[in-house]
Amino acid sequence: MRIYSVYRGPTPKPNGDDLNFVSEGFSWIAFLLPLIWALYHRLWLVAISVLIVIAGVGYLAAAFGLTASMENAIYLAVVIVFGFEANNLRRWTMWRRGWRQVAIVGGRDIGAAERRLFDLFALTPTGTLIPRSESQWPNSI
Repeated sequence: MRIYSVYRGPTPKPNGDDLNFVSEGFSWIAFLLPLIWALYHRLWLVAISVLIVIAGVGYLAAAFGLTASMENAIYLAVVIVFGFEANNLRRWTMWRRGWRQVAIVGGRDIGAAERRLFDLFALTPTGTLIPRSESQWPNSI
């Protein structure tokens, strides 16, 4: 089961169109393609930082006369750390842009997590999330 943090945009939209589910844990795509992952999620500062770190690894490797295998090992360590921290950087950027965490839900996939969120919260026509009463909550809590 995966755990998701649910974020709400600064201005609520009807039908929950501004809800964003961010997965907890390691991101394989961020590990394999760090710059593309950052640009896809519109994390501009993170993308610039990734470029600086990658260029810095190459520059320092040349400055200290490291072999290609040592440079690759350092790069591998950097992208492993980035894979673990990528979703945290995404959360941080959303927080800076005014998004707020409204829930933490779990599910097999994002669809199950969405169903779980709407089992726990009702969405008003204006887009406000309100907790359902405990008597309406599913027994699986």
